[in-house]
Amino acid sequence: MDNSKPFGRELAEFRRKIHKSQSQFAAMLGVSKHTIISVENGRNRLSPKLTRRIRIATGAPIESERDGDLLERCAATGRFDTWRQHFKSDEETALNRFGEICYWIKLVFRAAGRPGVAGNRDRLPAVYLSLLEWLEETRTTCKLQNEIDDILEEETRHFETGTWTDVYLRENEELAERVAGQLGISLAKLWQGFKAHKKKDNWVVLFAKLEARDAWNPEAGEFPPHPTDCKVRKTKPKYWFKTLDLSKKPKSK
Repeated sequence: MDNSKPFGRELAEFRRKIHKSQSQFAAMLGVSKHTIISVENGRNRLSPKLTRRIRIATGAPIESERDGDLLERCAATGRFDTWRQHFKSDEETALNRFGEICYWIKLVFRAAGRPGVAGNRDRLPAVYLSLLEWLEETRTTCKLQNEIDDILEEETRHFETGTWTDVYLRENEELAERVAGQLGISLAKLWQGFKAHKKKDNWVVLFAKLEARDAWNPEAGEFPPHPTDCKVRKTKPKYWFKTLDLSKKPKSK
């Protein structure tokens, strides 16, 4: 369908009518703000990939730049508002969309586990790595880091027990400062605690029970996730010092 207006102008008008800034529209499509700007000002053409993203995110049935008038119609008839209910930004809708796509993810993995042309059975690692790359790319492109960290903190909060000797922390000043921060005390108070328990020919060991959560690491697979600090503590850290007498030799059996 012929359109007298440049597509970029049509896209900009549509974006404004659905009350989205360039940054918000870019986030909705999962692209950079620069991508939206370059298409709106005519510097770049509308790519098939971006066309599909606009179609899925807004409900506007466009196939190419010749369909710019369909954007205006989508906004004017309320089609966008109706369509957005299908992708409403809440957890219930998100889980529903995940349920719809979950079968197809499973199907791809099952297919990768079967022999292909000439008996090729080595495609599963590539499929697995592709998914890992997509997860990381989506996390950063859509700026989901904070929300993911919040969910991990809500669902994986637990206690970790740490142990450090005075000798080891003296040799690792940066770690000592981090441990003191986790305990909510100054570095000076940490050294005072070690000093108060120090005796000749012994080591002092610091024991601590700290709140932690799982860190983002889809690649961990079946291995235990690496713990990291919680952003918000719900309980006060517990710590204590214990003296190990190195002068005593273990009894022989």
